[in-house]
Amino acid sequence: MKKIFSLLFLLFIFGIILLNHNHPLASDDTKAILSELNKTLLNYKEEYHFPSLSAAIAINGKIFWSNSVGVKELSLKNMATPETIYRIGSVSKPIAAIAVMKLVQDKKIDLDKTMDFYLASYFEKEKTALPQILKDITVGQVLTHTSGIRHYDYKQGEKEYRGPLLSPAKAMNLYGVLEKSEFKAGQGFLYSTFAYNLLQYLIATVSGKSYVQFLKDEIFAAADMKSSGLDHPTEGIQIEAKPYSYDSSNNTFCDTPTVDVRWKISAGGLASTVVDLAKLLIALENEKILSKKTQEMMYTDVNKTYKGKKSNYGIGHRIWNFSRESNGQDNDKDIDANETLWIGHGGTATGSASYFLHNPNKKIIVTVIGNLQVKSKPVSLLASRLAHIVDKQMPLLPIEEGSF
Repeated sequence: MKKIFSLLFLLFIFGIILLNHNHPLASDDTKAILSELNKTLLNYKEEYHFPSLSAAIAINGKIFWSNSVGVKELSLKNMATPETIYRIGSVSKPIAAIAVMKLVQDKKIDLDKTMDFYLASYFEKEKTALPQILKDITVGQVLTHTSGIRHYDYKQGEKEYRGPLLSPAKAMNLYGVLEKSEFKAGQGFLYSTFAYNLLQYLIATVSGKSYVQFLKDEIFAAADMKSSGLDHPTEGIQIEAKPYSYDSSNNTFCDTPTVDVRWKISAGGLASTVVDLAKLLIALENEKILSKKTQEMMYTDVNKTYKGKKSNYGIGHRIWNFSRESNGQDNDKDIDANETLWIGHGGTATGSASYFLHNPNKKIIVTVIGNLQVKSKPVSLLASRLAHIVDKQMPLLPIEEGSF
């Protein structure tokens, strides 16, 4: 009798879940939803000239859909799959933030400590003067891009460094980025790859492991991410989707230059798959890496501005309340902020572009990667559209360029 009662109770709960008609699994026409997802992916691949484009969607802790269109390498015409390994560029940043917050949660890192507390030893070993800025900025300010450390000077080609492998102190102060602050720490928001580059050395100091090994042991293993790691053919994992750029003037694809990203692993040096990235976010939902309380810290907007631009950023993640922002309903108490809260991040690397969106409360995840050097708009728009297909409360928003 007890077994029958338990079964009836479970069926009752499942029935309640199915009443949510915004949820794709509740739809009477899941086949149509899958068809729309596949069609959308192909349309974006063709519109933006991606050699290949991969995407995955997870719902309630399971992969609901994944697909790839196009080829990994044009000359070989080998088809991409959802397991194809791509560069993920700045999607490496939220992974670094998760790793730091794991050590914060374990009480091994203090967000309010200044960076020199953890990094001074690198400069001492290399007999290099410790930059003053490291004495002024905290771990928390680095994580939230409020440290005042600048970003790339694109005109000078700083994004695609192709010099020799650098020592830690030289990598941290590449191009003299630690010699001058753009504003007083904590007084503004300025997205910075150079700031996030510091985190790999912070984690190595505190954990006693290399940054890559810490990721393998504490993050990738917990999330069952078997196709993720350092973007390097001998010291990490080999990317399978060949990087390309596209010349629209003559409709041709070009090989991109060879780059070594070991100097900025925590800021933009990882490779992964759309399925692995979805697994990471599922592991967060299941609190296998970080507690819900710690995640709430990550998803809290720092509410800073710089040169008139709002941050919309927490710890390693962009943050949007799409319903309120798009409909101007900030004072509408009937809207559940948790339901419309989305977090995400994008990345543009040499010959690659990536994006993910995640509603941690609805447990909806969208991941997108393609092997073409473009700005973030195509992949961010695609992620937004795919999310909208499975959650009609997600508007089709033109996410701004550079929304990393």
